[in-house]
Amino acid sequence: MGRYLLRRLAYLIPVWLGISFVAFALANLTPGDPARLMLQRDLGRQPTGEEVAIAREALGLNDAYLVRYGRWLGGAVTGDLGASYRTGEPVFGALLARFPNTFQIAVLGLLGALLIALPLGVLGAVWRNSPIDHLARVLALVGAAMPSYWVAYLLILVFAVRLQLLPVAGRGTWQHYVLPSVTLGLAASARFVQADLYAARTAIAEPQAFDLVFVTWGAIGWLPDLAEWARIVAWFLKPGGSLVLQGYTPRQLEYRTGGPPFVSHLYTPALLREAFAGLEIVELREYEADLAEGKGHCGRSALVGLVARKP
Repeated sequence: MGRYLLRRLAYLIPVWLGISFVAFALANLTPGDPARLMLQRDLGRQPTGEEVAIAREALGLNDAYLVRYGRWLGGAVTGDLGASYRTGEPVFGALLARFPNTFQIAVLGLLGALLIALPLGVLGAVWRNSPIDHLARVLALVGAAMPSYWVAYLLILVFAVRLQLLPVAGRGTWQHYVLPSVTLGLAASARFVQADLYAARTAIAEPQAFDLVFVTWGAIGWLPDLAEWARIVAWFLKPGGSLVLQGYTPRQLEYRTGGPPFVSHLYTPALLREAFAGLEIVELREYEADLAEGKGHCGRSALVGLVARKP
């Protein structure tokens, strides 16, 4: 798990670099001269062309784009994001000052999305082709198609301008959090509904629906009750249907070539025989094999195999 997290974090580095490179380029393409803005702020008047030229040279704005980006990136690595051209305040300090509000809105938006998406996704999967299923699919389609900034403008026009129920902007009361949280929540709920519908529909099946169930340890490795899982498998199997299972034995801890790091998630033939007592055991044996299933599961391994049939 630790290796996996480190690998995922390492993947973020080129993504962050790419985003910063594009953002820096877009900032340089925006109209206006940063040197002129700074001089207007400091002098309180329109600067002369000569003053602007001197300031541009002092700020390094005449350097090549890659030179300026490299200089900014070097400062960013040490926590120095520079100063705002418009206000003069340090950018890092400005971000920290606004982070609490951003975090609160993000959390409220996520909670709202979950409250909308989870019930709709699960109920839509249970009652297929029902009105609630159609509502879930329409929400997922429309929510994914509508840009968040457009939704924000629409909500402001309706609830703040026309109905005057909520403030347009600002902070201080719970009303100020409603519109931004709903805007974020609607966009996220569309993605969550799609994921919930897919996950629930693939998980829900009729009893006695399968002729064959094949399982590796990963499907049962984190369930606390193996007997309960065995009951679910028997419920899915048709009469005469077969179960094929492959798992790791406690001896796998000696090999360290993959599998769960806990004895409680490793299986012996006796444990499997007891759990699947309701099935007819065709073959049950403990053996060793060389696995080549990627970095996490590669090398000599201690395994247990089960083939069983439902009477």
